[in-house]
Amino acid sequence: MDRKDTPTRPRAFTLIELLVVISIISVLVGILLPALSKARGSAKTTRELAAAQQLMLAYHLYADDARGALMIGYLTAEQLKYQNKRGPMIRDDRGEALGGDIQTALAARRYPWRLLPYFDYDFRGLYNDPTVAALVTELDASRGIDHDVRTYAVSLYPSFGVNSVFLGGGLSGDDTMFGSTGRRLFGSFYLRYLDAAIRPTRINVFASARSKADPAVLDTSEITEGSFQIMPPRLVEGQGRRWQDRYSTYPDSPGNNSGNVSLRHAGRGIGARLDGHAELMDWEQFNDMRHWADGATRSDWAIPVRRP
Repeated sequence: MDRKDTPTRPRAFTLIELLVVISIISVLVGILLPALSKARGSAKTTRELAAAQQLMLAYHLYADDARGALMIGYLTAEQLKYQNKRGPMIRDDRGEALGGDIQTALAARRYPWRLLPYFDYDFRGLYNDPTVAALVTELDASRGIDHDVRTYAVSLYPSFGVNSVFLGGGLSGDDTMFGSTGRRLFGSFYLRYLDAAIRPTRINVFASARSKADPAVLDTSEITEGSFQIMPPRLVEGQGRRWQDRYSTYPDSPGNNSGNVSLRHAGRGIGARLDGHAELMDWEQFNDMRHWADGATRSDWAIPVRRP
């Protein structure tokens, strides 16, 4: 038989060639993975920036309905009673009034249930932590999640905490500061009306937030990316700095470390400003009191105490 008529076998890869191909693929994966991770992070940041702007739209609509008055970030017990007497009580997405037992009364004092009607109770944009999102969505509620627990979680863990101390007033755990005693000692240190702001482009209404999860609510005690309130680095003159000197990703207490502010976007967090825009801010910017209080004149400003 002529040699050219002899059937030839397909040539197989040698071991060396396979190793070379595997090495090239490994190098390409090593190059692409950080880029893909960065792209995912950028997409997450973009989504949260958009959510912050939508939150500010709801915030302004609330003020319009209240004749220009800013939303009270954290109602005192007396304010909640007064509100429930005057008009429709704060209601959840089932139309049920919030108030009564200790859980739902606390849920009504926090801001989410006052703004969620402006989102038509669409929770998706305001609850980005996967554990929280799974608990508060209607799908999981239909699977038998306790309604009171879900209502309570909605009030506790929105992705953005509100700067309630200096905008609208209110401080969790301290009703005195915003009562008659507080007015006598500190005067009007917080904004009550939208049109009274001097520097609306500078003041944060909301910011990316985090907190220590309540295991009774989320079945974990880890850090969760959500909190209803953010606290300033300084509060009253003479009390000193309230935050720790450096940001920690896994602190024992997010409140003590950063006032519940979260720098979850590559070392930066989102600040939603009073004029309606949102932007990324770093640790130094969040430490500047001029981004917290409209009356702040310097970065280390604190509320002055009136002398008798």
